[in-house]
Amino acid sequence: KDSEQSTGSPGITSICNRYPKEFLEWLRIKEKEGCVYWYKPDRDLQRLSQFFESKIDPLSEQPYRPLLLDPQWWRVKFDRTRARYIGNLAAILG
Repeated sequence: KDSEQSTGSPGITSICNRYPKEFLEWLRIKEKEGCVYWYKPDRDLQRLSQFFESKIDPLSEQPYRPLLLDPQWWRVKFDRTRARYIGNLAAILG
């Protein structure tokens, strides 16, 4: 347990008791490779968007597009009846 918490990663430290050691080791590797973004505790959608934009889509070989964070778009154009992942706009509009 001491070695798990010595990573300094707040994300891994916060979940170390909930997942198998093999998964946590894989997660540590992916984190070192820059493939992990810990959304919590900051909950910063702008930084999350920047994280995705810095990654390359393996199929298109293009960088990912930024997250759609424009509050006006979410208020006016978003069709809540067709939402697949989020229905509560407060999570986006904050």
